[in-house]
Amino acid sequence: MAALLGPPRRPAFDIGDIVRQHRGALEEELALGPTEQRVLSGGAIGAGGGAVLGAIGGNAGLGAVLGGAAGLAGGYLWDQHKQAEADAYYRGYNDGRRPPPRRR
Repeated sequence: MAALLGPPRRPAFDIGDIVRQHRGALEEELALGPTEQRVLSGGAIGAGGGAVLGAIGGNAGLGAVLGGAAGLAGGYLWDQHKQAEADAYYRGYNDGRRPPPRRR
């Protein structure tokens, strides 16, 4: 009877669900700072996107690795941009709170 049913099917999975599941577990267990969160998010998004594009091209594993590396780099660069933006904001805010110089 089992021969009539054919070979067993592979279980279907969604890469997005796997990435979201593991990202949530990491964030719950570790107190990640903004830099770590941005780099991790970039890597996860890059790996997911790379796996999809790699699957289209015929090698999902290589696509995931390359996409993850690009995502890590992109997340780090985005973090540096956001830190510079925050520094500029606070510098301007503090400059605005200083009293104006005295006139003689």
